Amino acid sequence: MVFAVMLFTLMPGDRGLYRLTGLLRDRAALQADIRALRARRMKLEADLRRVSSDPATIERLAREQLDMIRKGETVYKFPSGK
Repeated sequence: MVFAVMLFTLMPGDRGLYRLTGLLRDRAALQADIRALRARRMKLEADLRRVSSDPATIERLAREQLDMIRKGETVYKFPSGK
């Protein structure tokens, strides 16, 4: 009886050992993807908190992305040379 169960388990197909090994490998890869996505989400949430509440970050982004300046400042722009 035990031999029959072992043989059935090792058979190829939907319930075979090869299928189980492949599923375990896929599961490990998906878990790694989930961990990476959670870490990225945490970083994005921290960035969002900084952008919405940190005055220095808001000013830096306004200067870099919107080319804004303070009253009385003079901006000198030079060609990039490309």
